[in-house]
Amino acid sequence: MACKKFHENKFVIKMFGLVEIIMAIRYWMLYENKKRQRRQIRMRGNAVGRWKEQRVRKLRVQRLLKESSSSTSAGM
Repeated sequence: MACKKFHENKFVIKMFGLVEIIMAIRYWMLYENKKRQRRQIRMRGNAVGRWKEQRVRKLRVQRLLKESSSSTSAGM
C-alpha cells in the first residue's frame, strides 16, 4: 500500500513538478487558514452578540423588578 502511494506521488511530481506542488500546497494551507480565521471571527462575533443580549435581558429584568417593587410600595 505504501509502495503504491509512493509511485502515485512520484507520478504526480513528474507530471507537475515539485515547485508547482509546493506552491499548490502553500496556497491550500493559506486558504484553510483564512477559512479558519473567518470561522473564529464569526464565532467571536456570535459570542459578543449573545453577551449583549444577556446583558440587555438582565437590565430589563432588573428595571421591571425595580418598577414593580416601587409600585407595590407606593400602593401601601
